[in-house]
Amino acid sequence: MLQKYFGLCFSEYRHWFEDRRTELPELPKNDGMLNNQLVSVKFRYPVVVQINNTDNYNEVVSRMGGDNLNIKVWWEQ
Repeated sequence: MLQKYFGLCFSEYRHWFEDRRTELPELPKNDGMLNNQLVSVKFRYPVVVQINNTDNYNEVVSRMGGDNLNIKVWWEQ
């Protein structure tokens, strides 16, 4: 799985999806990692959405509990 993960690193987000799907490989952690050494569970909303669709963005964010990388989306809760 580690070799598959490395192979997918240059394929846009496929390595992230594979990690989310299997939780493998268990990657090493170090002090330089951001996000408390966690793999994010979702993407943040783009700034374009935040600016151009403010009302809907605020409604969705309030339903989810925030626009945070570690807040699980509705189907994972």
